[in-house]
Amino acid sequence: MSENSPQISPIDSGQLEKERKIKIWMIDDDDAMFASMSRNLRSRIDNLIFVNFPDGESALAAIATEQPDIILVDGDLGEGHKKGSEIVTELKLLGVRAKIVAFSTTKDSNQAMMASGADLTIKKDYSGLKDIQELTKEIT
Repeated sequence: MSENSPQISPIDSGQLEKERKIKIWMIDDDDAMFASMSRNLRSRIDNLIFVNFPDGESALAAIATEQPDIILVDGDLGEGHKKGSEIVTELKLLGVRAKIVAFSTTKDSNQAMMASGADLTIKKDYSGLKDIQELTKEIT
């Protein structure tokens, strides 16, 4: 898999295709965080499609063909990549209807993303899982 390819956590094959799938994107350069969040969200949310993009550029390119329900955005995606606040601004300019969640370890990054138009901020730890689960209930 190339560095900029999204990681997709597959759906259980036993699920019915006609069931509404919840699509959550996570924009984060930390593979371990994706693996951990994927495990934890799957234990809480049925019919989940969970995709990680290692940077904002790849997520912004994918938004032309795919519309997620929720987008978790990290504030700092490493040198040479857009900051979370820049990604949020671009998503809003594109008219994305997904709930955009500021998802960073730093208060400053979360505040910058909220100022750029994020709908919600949650802690980048397991305490935020309940907030994500509540958002999915609003969607279904």
